[in-house]
Parts: sequence; structure tokens; C-alpha cells
Amino acid sequence: MANKGGSKFMRGAGNNTDNGVNYQTHKTEQKPAKDNGKRELFDQALVALCFIVGLITALLINIYYNTKYDQIPDVLLVATAFAAFAFLLYLAIVIVEIFRKKYISSFGINNAIGFFGGIMTVFILAALFQFIYAFGVHVEKIDFKHYIFVIDDSSSMEGNDPDFERYNALRSLLNGLNEDNVVALYRFATVIDQKVLPSAYNQKQQQEIATILEEPMSSQGTNLQLALDTAINDYVAAYGDSEYTNLVLLSDGQSFIDLDAISNLAIENKVVINSVTLGADSYVMDQLSKLTGGKNYNIDNIDQFREALGKMNSLLFKRDLLGFRAGPSHWSLLYILMRIVFVSVIALVLVLGAILILGKENSEEIKAAMLKSLVTVIMASLILELVNLYNINAALARTIFFALAGLLFLKYKIYKLNFGDAYQGDTVVSGLEKANLQRDKHRSRFK
Repeated sequence: MANKGGSKFMRGAGNNTDNGVNYQTHKTEQKPAKDNGKRELFDQALVALCFIVGLITALLINIYYNTKYDQIPDVLLVATAFAAFAFLLYLAIVIVEIFRKKYISSFGINNAIGFFGGIMTVFILAALFQFIYAFGVHVEKIDFKHYIFVIDDSSSMEGNDPDFERYNALRSLLNGLNEDNVVALYRFATVIDQKVLPSAYNQKQQQEIATILEEPMSSQGTNLQLALDTAINDYVAAYGDSEYTNLVLLSDGQSFIDLDAISNLAIENKVVINSVTLGADSYVMDQLSKLTGGKNYNIDNIDQFREALGKMNSLLFKRDLLGFRAGPSHWSLLYILMRIVFVSVIALVLVLGAILILGKENSEEIKAAMLKSLVTVIMASLILELVNLYNINAALARTIFFALAGLLFLKYKIYKLNFGDAYQGDTVVSGLEKANLQRDKHRSRFK
């Protein structure tokens, strides 16, 4: 009788009622072998979509950064960048999933809460974290008294300034200085061709510099590393780091350089590098200036050089979550950890919003998604920090970060211990609960 009852239980699928317990059973062998209790939350198509959106967002944000960086507050800049990423990512998910009808068949109130709530939360968090991260940063106006002029005389400058107008522009600035100022001059190519060591700008110093400026020349090579290293060390040997010094660099930037070594040397000795790039944009010149608290001026003609020289009167060490971190805080462990933690939290909130948009409200599903995403979030944040820390390229750092952020929705599966799925009403029950249902079924047959 017991064997007969056991065979009846394992035969086919059906509705059974026993002792007030309603359940359905399915033969384990009828389920595809690959299922085995695994339930997919995200698939490859969704991952690919998010990755592509991440790349597109990175492109748009890099354009946004390049055009608005010095025009709007950092808090608004960073918050808008993160919110734009959330908006584009959520929008792409909603549009594709409504068409596929795999996770979203229609856009309801819960989806809307995830969509708009996620964007607003990301915006607010990004603004708050950027405010904390950049707290204490400000533009300090400085009336520089000490100047170091480093002028590129390499052959590549001939095309940009064939008539040596850079020397005339420099004379204009020097005419406004007096004995209260300290001035040094370096002209370089492959080697330092001529130099005037730092000294008070008295009559003797004026004559020596005037003589050099009357002898325009150009030669092969651009050893920017040698020129800056020599100029800064000469100044420190004579005057130390008693006050901020304005190092004015004029070049086309066509040179390799150890950005970390030169920027750290300048920062340690209060040397602010204000660079003027003649011709095409130069990443090297731009980074040298930003890292040391100065600014890079890209000019097309030498008349703009005169205008740029008149603006070199400020010191600014900026910090933003998606860009470089300049000045003494560049190698600070506190700010390294702050960026990693802040960016990771923002990215995880973004993931949570996407989960709610997709209608995944089960706490176990949300927990699994968040834990799975945490690895990629931290990896993306670490790469963002490392690329900026070693001054590789801020735009590249943002591109890598948002591409990886798009991969936060990695495919994963939820595993449940079971002996084949069992259903009580409309609820999936665990393997242990199914075993109890089977036990109760058998026991009832002997009563």
C-alpha cells in the first residue's frame, strides 16, 4: 500500500489536497537538466546594452567636462554627470525591455519610482559626496613676486612662431616688473641653451635677460623634463620654498615627461606652473598646470600670449570625483579612499534603481544583485582612482569607469537547495518544505 501510494505521488503532475494542504508537484526529470534550481535575473543582452550605454555616456560626459569644466561649480558638474549616466542607462533598459517584454511588459508606478527615484537619488548623493570631497578647495588670488620663465626653442616651434614673437611678448611682461621681483629665464631645446639664474630683477639682471632675448634661435629636440627640473631646482637652491613662485612655460608641448616627478617637485616647493601651449592641444602641458595649481592657456597666435600672461595670478588645487586631484592631496590616502567609497556607493544606488525598474522586489534577489555588483563597482572605482593618480588621462579614466559601471548588471543565478520544485498555492517552496509536504502526504494515507 505504501509503495502504491509512493508511486502515485511520483506519477505525473497534478493538484493534490491532503489535510488542508494544497500543492502541485512536478517530476524532476521533466525539467531541463540545465535548470537545476537556477534562476537568472539578468541576461547577456541586458549586459551588452548597459556596456554600450556606458561607453556612449563616457563620450558625452567627456565632451561635457571639456566644455564646462571651468564654467560651472564642481558639485553641479559631477552630480549632473552621474545623473545623466543613470538617466541614459535606465531609459535604454526600459525601452528595450518593453519591446522584449521579458522583465517589463508595461511601465507602471513601481517602475516609475525606480526610474525617477534612482536618478534623483544618484544626483543628490553625487552632489553631496562631491561637496565633501572638494571641501576646502578654493581659488586663491596671488600677486606673484617671483617668476621663472621657461621658453621652448626647439625646431618644432618654428612653424608656430617663425618670427620669434614670443620674445616680444615676454619683454612686455618684464617691463612691468622691478627690483621687488625675482626673475629667472631658461631657453631650452634638447639641452638648456641659455639661462639666467634667479635673482632680484635689478639693472644687472634686466640687462642679462635683455641680451639673451635679442638672440633668437632654434635647435632640434624638446627636453621639457630637463628644463623644468633644472629651473625648479635652481630656484629652490637660491630661494627655497618661502613663497609661491610663478613658473611660466611657453612650448608646443611636444615632449615626453615624468608628470609625477615634475609635478611633485613643483608642489613641494610651491612652484605653480602656468603653461601656454602654442598650436595644438597638449595633454602634458594641461596636466602640468592643473596638478600644480596653475592653468594651461592654449593659443593660436602670439598676441594671445600677452593676454594669457596677464591672467596668471591665481592658485587653484581642484578635486573632483570624476577627474584629477591636484596639489598636496594628490597622494593623500584619505582622498584615495574617499573617492573609491563615494563612487562605489553612487554606483550601487544606481544598480538598486535598475533592479526596481525591472520589477525585482524580492529581498533575496536585490541582495544577490547588490553583492554581485559590489565586486565590479569596487573594480571600476579603483581603476578610476589609479588612472587619475598616475596622471594617465582623466578622460580615459571616465571612459573606463562608465563602461565598467555599465557591466554592473552581470549575469548571475540564484541557487536554491531542492529536490525538484514544489509549489504551494502560487508560491515556490524550498526543497525541505517539499519533503515535508511529501511526508505529510504519505502519513495521511496510513491514518
